[in-house]
Amino acid sequence: MADSILSGTLADRPAAYGVIQECLTQQSAAPPRGTLARIVGSNPLHPAAVSWYQGATGERLVGRLLAGLGPEWSVLHSVPVGSGMSDIGHVVIGPGGVFTLNTKHHNGAKVWVSPKLLMVNGQREDHLGHSRYESRRASALLSAALGRKIEARGLVVLVEPMSVGGPGSPDDVTVLCDRDLVSYFNRRVPVIDDFDRREILSAAANPRTWHTTADAVVDPDAVARFEALRGSVLSAARLRSLGSLGFALGLAAVVLAVLTQLG
Repeated sequence: MADSILSGTLADRPAAYGVIQECLTQQSAAPPRGTLARIVGSNPLHPAAVSWYQGATGERLVGRLLAGLGPEWSVLHSVPVGSGMSDIGHVVIGPGGVFTLNTKHHNGAKVWVSPKLLMVNGQREDHLGHSRYESRRASALLSAALGRKIEARGLVVLVEPMSVGGPGSPDDVTVLCDRDLVSYFNRRVPVIDDFDRREILSAAANPRTWHTTADAVVDPDAVARFEALRGSVLSAARLRSLGSLGFALGLAAVVLAVLTQLG
C-alpha cells in the first residue's frame, strides 16, 4: 500500500521483521531434532524462542489484515525507534490520522479491559501503558521531523482472544480485536488531506526520523527462514494431535474389549 516513491525506506520492511530476527537468533540455540522427535511431533521451538515466535505470528497476521486497507492508507511495519532494539509493530497513516499498533497475541485468552487496566486470564498486563508510550513517542518524533504538531493514537490489537469484556478502553488508547481492525480504520472520519498524508508518510518512512543509527536494510532470507520454522512448528503440532487421537482410540478399543470379555 505504501507509495512507490518510498522504495528503499522503511516502507519495504516486512511485518514483524524485528521480532522475527530475535526469534531466529534465539532459535539458533536449538539442537537438531532426531528422527524419533520428528516422528512423534516434538516441538522444534527452543524455549527462549517461544515468546518471540508467538509475537511474530501475531504481528504477521495483523500485517496481512492491514494489507486489506484501501490505497488511501499506508502501513509501516516493525519501525525501529530510539537507540536500542525497540520497535513499533505497525504505524498506520491515512485520512483518519496516524496510529501506532501494539499487537498482542493472546490466543484463546479471556481479556478484560477498563480505562485503567487490562487483564489477560486474570493477570494484569501493561499493554495500555506500552501503547500510550509508543503513541506519544511517535507523536514527538514525527512532530520534530516535520516541524509541526503531529498526533498519533495508540491501538492495542488483541490477536485471537477467546473473549474481551469489561467497561472498555481509556480515552487515549483503543483496544480492539484483530477481526475488527480493518473496519476500525474504514470508519475513521478524515482529519488530514492527501498532501499532509504523503508528507507525514515521507517523514515516517525515513529510518532516521525514529532511530539514531537505523537504516532500511532488510535480510531477504529472514522471513523465509521464519516461515520454514513456522511450517515445522505447525507440522509437529498436527503430528502430536494425531498421536493423541490414536492413543485415545487405542484406549477406547482396549476398554471396549475388556467390557466385552466381562459381559
